[in-house]
Amino acid sequence: VSVYHAYTRIVHKRRLLADVQRQVWVAALHRAARFSAVEVITYCAMQSHAHILVRVDPAVRQCGDAELVARFEALYGASRAAWCRLNARELKAVLAEGATSRAEQLRERLKQRMGDISEFMRTLKQRYTKWFNHTYETEGTLWAERFGSVLVEDDPSVVALVAAYIDLNAVRAGLAEVPEHYRWCGYAEARARNGEVADRGRRGSGIAKAEETAAGRAGGDGVEVAAGGGEQAGGVPRGVARIHVKEMTSLPNWAANATRLP
Repeated sequence: VSVYHAYTRIVHKRRLLADVQRQVWVAALHRAARFSAVEVITYCAMQSHAHILVRVDPAVRQCGDAELVARFEALYGASRAAWCRLNARELKAVLAEGATSRAEQLRERLKQRMGDISEFMRTLKQRYTKWFNHTYETEGTLWAERFGSVLVEDDPSVVALVAAYIDLNAVRAGLAEVPEHYRWCGYAEARARNGEVADRGRRGSGIAKAEETAAGRAGGDGVEVAAGGGEQAGGVPRGVARIHVKEMTSLPNWAANATRLP
């Protein structure tokens, strides 16, 4: 199981994501997450870029046909997927054939797209680009690059801190005084859905939890945040960055400012 802070930018840093576009992006995010069977811890959609914090477990590929069909339908709805020319009802019928060559090929292809950060991001970005180009009668790429990602230590205080950084994006940009007033982030969605700050996989309450754990885990000087790159046994990154929670509102880009420790 791995936690990633993934981020992606609009081509040429253009501010193409207005209110409607960000709302559609959030909906596409949830559909792609359901299909890929990844846990979205939090996210933030800005006008020119987006951040996502996800927990990925390859073991989700070990699932039955009913779950495969449910995930497929979450992404494609009642429509036929172009790559297999099937809708959910038709997929269910093919898989019910058992161990036929076609059914096995479909199972394998679907499972390869699940429990994987690269496949999740590819699915999200391709589906959203298709909607954007169709809606606005444009063509070509929408995103500046594949995507960037940072491997995050799956520790409650670390995950809470990175989640807080993501939820505070709009605050740092001056678009909201507090994150719950920016409706295109996971913190605001949780507040709207539950009426209070939800755990959302952080095993804490996000921003408040980050402030609470910073002093306790790092003596008030900072918390350890994984900065990506090689791993030790057990999947723990070799290098971590120490960033104090008080610095989070001033960092323009956490991933760019995180420094590797020896």
